Amino acid sequence: VQLNYNYRMFKKIRIFIAPAITLLALYIIFKNLDILSVLDIVKNSNKLVLILSSLITLVFVTIFLSCRLKETMAILGYNLRFKEALKIYLAILPASKLSPANTGDFIRSYYFKDRVLPSVSAGGVFFERIVDILIISLMAMISGALLWLKLPFLLGIAGIMVTLIFFFLLKKGLFIKNNGIGRKGKIAEKLFNISVVFNASLKNKLATIKIFIYTALSWLTATLYIKSIFYAFGSNISLLHITAFQPLVSYTSLIPTISGVGVRESAMLFFYGGVAPAPIILSVGLIFSFFNIVLLPLTGLPLMHRIIKNTKNGQQ
Repeated sequence: VQLNYNYRMFKKIRIFIAPAITLLALYIIFKNLDILSVLDIVKNSNKLVLILSSLITLVFVTIFLSCRLKETMAILGYNLRFKEALKIYLAILPASKLSPANTGDFIRSYYFKDRVLPSVSAGGVFFERIVDILIISLMAMISGALLWLKLPFLLGIAGIMVTLIFFFLLKKGLFIKNNGIGRKGKIAEKLFNISVVFNASLKNKLATIKIFIYTALSWLTATLYIKSIFYAFGSNISLLHITAFQPLVSYTSLIPTISGVGVRESAMLFFYGGVAPAPIILSVGLIFSFFNIVLLPLTGLPLMHRIIKNTKNGQQ
C-alpha cells in the first residue's frame, strides 16, 4: 500500500518537474543578461529572413519527418500513403512539442492502436530517436574533426557508441526467452514488442536507408534554420560551427523541460559563447524555441482535434 501511495505521489510531482526546470533555467538566464538588449536585437532584425526561413523550415521538416513516419510504419508491415502519414505527423505535433523531451511522440500509439500493437508502435518511436541521436552525433564528430574542436568530436563519438549499444540491446530483445511458465512476463513481452522494429529494420534495408536519409535532411534543415536566424540578427556564423555545436545543444533536450526551453538557451550560450555575443545567442535560442512550442503545435492542432473526434466517433 505504501509503495502504491509513493508511486502515485511521484506521478503527481513529476508533472511539475519539467515546468520547474524550464522556469529555473529561464530565471538564471535573464538574471545574468539584459532582456532589453535581447528585445532590441529582435526589433532590429531582418524580419523578412526570419519569416521566410521559419515558413520554409516548417514545410521541409514536416515533409521529411512525415516521409520518415511512412517508412517506419512500412518496416512494421503497415503501408501508409504520404497524405495519411502527413496528417498523423501534424496531429502528433502539439503533444510532442509541448511535452518533456518530446515524449508526446508516443501518442502515435493511440492513432495506430487498431493497426499496430501500442508497444510495437512505441518501438518505432524509440527507433526514430536512436536514428536522430546517431545522425546528430555523426554531425558533431565530423564537424568537430574538421574544426579541430575536441568537445564536439568526443561527444559525437560517445553519442555514436551509445546509440549502437542501445540498438544492439533492443535488437536482442527479440530473443528474450520464456520465464518458465509457458509465456513471457509483462516486461519481457513489452521489450519483445519494442524490439520488433529494430529487427525488422535489418530485413527492410531500403526503408531503413530512407529513414536515415529523411532524418539527416530534417536535421540539416534545422541547422540551416539556425544559421538563418543568426544571419537575421547580424551574426554570420559558419554552418560548420552550427553542425558542430547544435547537436550538443540537442543532447540537452533529453532533460525533462517543456520542449527544451530554458535548457536549450543555456546550452547555446555555453557552446556558442566563443563565436557570437551572448544577447544574439539568446535571441536565436528564443526564436528557435518559439518555432518549436508555438508555430509547430499550432500547425498540427486542427488535425489533432479532427482525428481524435473521428476516432471517438468510430468507437461509438
